Amino acid sequence: MKKLVYSIFAIGAMSLVSCGGAETAENTENKEEKKEEVVAISGVYNTAESASIVWKAKHYGDADFVHVGTVPTSGNVVVENNQVIGGEFKFNLVKLDEEGDNDYTKMLEGHLQDSTFFFTSMFPDATFTITSATETSVTGELSVVGVSQTVTIDGTLAVTDGEVALVGSTTVDMLGFNMPYLIASEQAPEDKKSQSPDPKVVIEIDMKLAKAAM
Repeated sequence: MKKLVYSIFAIGAMSLVSCGGAETAENTENKEEKKEEVVAISGVYNTAESASIVWKAKHYGDADFVHVGTVPTSGNVVVENNQVIGGEFKFNLVKLDEEGDNDYTKMLEGHLQDSTFFFTSMFPDATFTITSATETSVTGELSVVGVSQTVTIDGTLAVTDGEVALVGSTTVDMLGFNMPYLIASEQAPEDKKSQSPDPKVVIEIDMKLAKAAM
């Protein structure tokens, strides 16, 4: 009788070991399959011809943005092993545009392009060069009128094999670019500042870049 009991226990133990081993092997195979499914994405992704960014500005005395417009944008991002590792964007300030088409908006556009602001006859483009990126932010050097400052765009950065999507915004203090008109406005008496331009401008980006053919 004792031999029979021992035999039953022995068979049960062997069965447990056998089942456990099979399950472990199966799990290992599944993990290996999942690892094989991960594909390293690399390449250069370019903006569409119609790409642009949105800018929003106001005066010191304004509760909300009173000037909203766009700037045509071109550029690329470089992806290596699923990560954005670099890239550069160019903003065509000669074609800077404000919403609406009337004498006032045309006057403002011309004013923004003169030597007291963007000085487009000498600096027709601004550039943004990526120095680092994560899934929630892109940091780089923004160069305007020959002056650079570090800017971080907060939002989402999604990379797939065929497309890079960047959606986000940042607030740029334009005083950092030493524009004469803004410097003079900043130095004006407080009681006269209400209609002076607030140097903090919001930049919004909603852009899709397509992978370049190899």
